[in-house]
Amino acid sequence: MAHEERTAAIGAARRSPYEHPNLERNVMSIVITLIVGGIIGWLASIVMKTDAQMGVIANIIVGIVGSGVGSFLAGMVGISAGGIGSWIISLLGAIALIALLRIVGLFK
Repeated sequence: MAHEERTAAIGAARRSPYEHPNLERNVMSIVITLIVGGIIGWLASIVMKTDAQMGVIANIIVGIVGSGVGSFLAGMVGISAGGIGSWIISLLGAIALIALLRIVGLFK
């Protein structure tokens, strides 16, 4: 084993599990997902007039799940969007999710 390989192996063995090279990027992706989900859920709750019934956690969940629903449904009909189009699709998905939750009886 060459000196450089041994040095790299020893350095990798000493590395803390918190020093994973992609950890910062993964944490940032989660934070951005929560923020965007909260915004989408909040806007959908304003449109559907359920804002008073929903808290921050419900807005985030509805925003994230609604975004997935909107993207899935858009893909089913062959719509692919980026930028502002993806925000609109996410918002429409969250609105559809709130409408479905109203039918089930979770919101009035």
